[in-house]
Amino acid sequence: MWKTNSPLAVSRTVCKASLQFSCCMIAMGVLASACAAFIPSAHADTKQTDTVYFLDRGTVRQVKGTITDFNGQGLRILSPSGQERVISAENVTRIETRRTPAQRAARLAAKAGQNAKAASTYYRLLQSAAESRGWVRREILNELVLALRADGKYFQASKGFLALLGEDPGTPYFNAIPLVWTGGRTLLPQAEGTAIEWLGSQRAAERFLAGSLLLGSKNAQQAERVLEALKDSKREPMASLAAAQLLRLRIPQATEKDIQACRQTIDRLPLSLRGGPYYILGRLYAAQGKNREAAVAAMRVPILYSDDPNLAAESLLTAGKSMIKSGLVEDGQRIYSELINTYPQSTAANDAKQRKAALNVLP
Repeated sequence: MWKTNSPLAVSRTVCKASLQFSCCMIAMGVLASACAAFIPSAHADTKQTDTVYFLDRGTVRQVKGTITDFNGQGLRILSPSGQERVISAENVTRIETRRTPAQRAARLAAKAGQNAKAASTYYRLLQSAAESRGWVRREILNELVLALRADGKYFQASKGFLALLGEDPGTPYFNAIPLVWTGGRTLLPQAEGTAIEWLGSQRAAERFLAGSLLLGSKNAQQAERVLEALKDSKREPMASLAAAQLLRLRIPQATEKDIQACRQTIDRLPLSLRGGPYYILGRLYAAQGKNREAAVAAMRVPILYSDDPNLAAESLLTAGKSMIKSGLVEDGQRIYSELINTYPQSTAANDAKQRKAALNVLP
């Protein structure tokens, strides 16, 4: 996910001078000329300027101007002189631009963990005409998907993500894809019916998201067949993510072969998409009794992929349990505490509280 900051404030200094009535006409003329020269400069200062931070041979650089578009093909920005520059999407690290009060409010709500409130604000903003720039509207749609995913609303997040792909098939926000990695997800009947329809869709993204949503349901066999086909499609990164999704089914009877397959899958994926597979790797290690390896793999998620709080919370729980099973009880307790403090509303935090309390009453 591309991180962005609040817009730069544009400041103007307006100088006031008092003139005596007795000033001569020549002085007045000089003053008028000076004011005429100042006015265009003041107008130029108020013109909106975007700032883009990007990687250039390992160094973060910046460029200012007006962004005309940002999609999977790159970011286009016009300099004040009118010269256009194109920056590769994967090299963009941060964008500073003006944003509506509604978008800023939604971001603050999401940061505070109020994801339902954030999603509601994003929905209203997309339905309004408050923001007309296409690339910013896609940014808002991405932030909506993240808020819905964080709120555990994977079906609604999937619909938002499909809308994002519809507008920009090569979207730079692909890492927001709302895949299901942890258990306990149940779809409402209408959502389940739509997901079943997606399994037969001509769009690979619809089939993929449906396979992820339904893999733990009564339609698991059909979902598994769809994911198997996508895994063999050579369509990256979807093929590798589909392979990682299928490994969810292998956790109860994990083998060394499954662990190796998961590690190879992770190596094929870009860094931004490795969060879910690292969680699966941790679970596979734990099932094999390799608890220290499980803890190391699982801890990567909250450290590197905290934008998915449900996944981060479950990963902390896996790490804590694995640490304790390996004999590092105090380290496991500290991980439980971190989970409870950072993600207090999660089901994983409730589990951690019970486990921590049980440990404290042991002789």
